[in-house]
Amino acid sequence: MHSEPAPSTQIPEDGLICAFEFPGDGRNRDLKTSDIAAALSKPSSIVWLHANVAHAGTLRWLTRSDWIPETLRDAIEKYDERCRIEPTVDGLVVVVSDLTFEHDSDPSEVATLWAYATDRLLLTARKHPLQTADRVRAEVRAGLRAESGTDLLETLFAFRMEALHRLVDEINGQVDEIEDQVLRGRVTEQREQLGGLRRDCARLRRSFTPERTALQKVLAHPQPFLGDRVAGWLRSIADDLAFLTEEVIALQERAKLLQEELSARVAEDTGRKLNALTALTAAFLPMTLITGIWGMNVAGLPGGEDTGAFAWVILLILAAGGVTLGTLYLKKLL
Repeated sequence: MHSEPAPSTQIPEDGLICAFEFPGDGRNRDLKTSDIAAALSKPSSIVWLHANVAHAGTLRWLTRSDWIPETLRDAIEKYDERCRIEPTVDGLVVVVSDLTFEHDSDPSEVATLWAYATDRLLLTARKHPLQTADRVRAEVRAGLRAESGTDLLETLFAFRMEALHRLVDEINGQVDEIEDQVLRGRVTEQREQLGGLRRDCARLRRSFTPERTALQKVLAHPQPFLGDRVAGWLRSIADDLAFLTEEVIALQERAKLLQEELSARVAEDTGRKLNALTALTAAFLPMTLITGIWGMNVAGLPGGEDTGAFAWVILLILAAGGVTLGTLYLKKLL
């Protein structure tokens, strides 16, 4: 293992989310900013630095550090969120998406993770809290071992894929439940729910399809640094992402078809109600005409002096309504 160059300046304390040293004896050690340079100078230690680029001092430190590849420095400085996975002479530059860790965000909300991995270093940076990085931090404090910076990066990718599969399984379960409700004829607020699920699927597809493409490009032109182990887990992530994106696309299409089914059922239900309303309106028209005629206060109105005329008029009204409904039924308008 070759030694890493020390950072030219010191990262601000409040801009460093966490830093760990993996000495090789399984006793992972939290690092302060003042300890980072010394840890990097040890030939047998592995270091993980996790920084917050929303902090101006941290951003300045990262973009001025000559031990970070220029492509990554430029991406961080410009907040470039375009997906990339690029091998360098002795490391791997990664710009990928991860699920956010903010309590008020949607479960499928994503943000960018910038990373650089070598044999002895993993540098990660983010602007918004991320689920995977937080889980890796907890696992490291619980005793997670790492043989290299790329080994840590592999763990990070694996944890992220677990979170993505859980999210897709949740979406799949919600679509299944809505489908059962629709097939049973229970139409309530599923259209809004399906719209939200389609939005989640679209966000996941847009965020992780480019990563699969980037991985395929790296694997098509392997670099000597990667080796069989790194190339192996990169290939595994690419295959997993391919399966995941296909499942997300299928879920998005299912949600779309269910929305169309719901629209058809709502239109059919509305048509039935309008048909019933039209029939009632048609039935009441002759009845209203009769009541209007006998409601005129003019001389010579039939039954004006007959005490039984009211009953005959009521019977006439009911007969008119019945004849109208019968006619509509015979013409199959009901």
